[in-house]
Amino acid sequence: MDTKICYIEDLPGESRKVDFEKLGYTVDQYDPKKDLNQVIDDINEFNSDIIIMDYRLNNGADQVYYDAPTIAATLRSKHRTGFVEKPIILISNEEKITDFYKDFLNQDLFDYAIKKQQLDGTEGKEDFKKKIDAYKESYDIINETKFNIWEILRLKEEERSLVHSLVLKKLEPKIGQIYEFSRFINDNFIYSIGMLIGEDVISARLGVSKTSENWTDLLHLLSEYKYKGVFSNSHDRWWAKKVEDWWADTFGINNLRRLDANERVKMLSEKFNLKLTILEVTKFSKSSKFWTICKGCNKAIDPFDGILILKKDYKIWQEKEYFSKEYALDKIASIKPYIDETDVKYLRGLANS
Repeated sequence: MDTKICYIEDLPGESRKVDFEKLGYTVDQYDPKKDLNQVIDDINEFNSDIIIMDYRLNNGADQVYYDAPTIAATLRSKHRTGFVEKPIILISNEEKITDFYKDFLNQDLFDYAIKKQQLDGTEGKEDFKKKIDAYKESYDIINETKFNIWEILRLKEEERSLVHSLVLKKLEPKIGQIYEFSRFINDNFIYSIGMLIGEDVISARLGVSKTSENWTDLLHLLSEYKYKGVFSNSHDRWWAKKVEDWWADTFGINNLRRLDANERVKMLSEKFNLKLTILEVTKFSKSSKFWTICKGCNKAIDPFDGILILKKDYKIWQEKEYFSKEYALDKIASIKPYIDETDVKYLRGLANS
């Protein structure tokens, strides 16, 4: 069955509509009316699978006095009846999308936000398609499984210990609300380092560069431990505990973290006869006992060498996030609000040394 998009845009947007159609979607473009209730009724009548909205909507035929967050808030309202929940994607130009991110409240309205410029190239379009297809699949599976988290994450009964018990408690109030359930999984599984880890973190924890001749072969050894639940088609993730258990079973060493990159790569190379390149230590770092990645540049670092990112909402199952000293020093002006003042002073001293 074709996936239908309701594209809400107040200016002629044939080129963007064509872009979506070339990706295989059926597209209904809609110029919103002044009456917001009429807009909601019209959106419902389109019976689309995904809603994509331009941020600013005041240049259309009716010159409305609201923007995309207003429509999204109305659609997300728990008091509305007769509206089937579906993914809502925000699309706008670079300047406007930056304004959107400054408003934290609006971030809880959309599943995904993208700059229009990111759709200009073939790679950007393909990445966009993967992501919005993944959101649709997430909504469909959550609805079909009636919020059964084990089916949603595709975990067998004996694997349920991989999920922290507090996660289940946090999910309970969201049962019945597809958007909030999907958003929680996306934020706390896919986009955080903790129960799941991505390819860059796999690289860091094994000490192996992704440019290695046999990197793909090494990943294949870990294929059994890949995450297969919702969003797995758009984001490659592995169960962190399973990877650590694999290392312990393979090498008889329970604490992978105490080994440096040279030791890890030597063991892997000799055990599996692979040609692997050792990751390099970032500038100003001392340890090659890599475990995480720089939030800014994705380079491997030992948290001991990192600059901690201060966040009030770290969950017990999430690992702390860091900047490498090299990245932090280069971006000190922009990251200053997110790090401790003592780290700011340290970086300034590093700059003057």
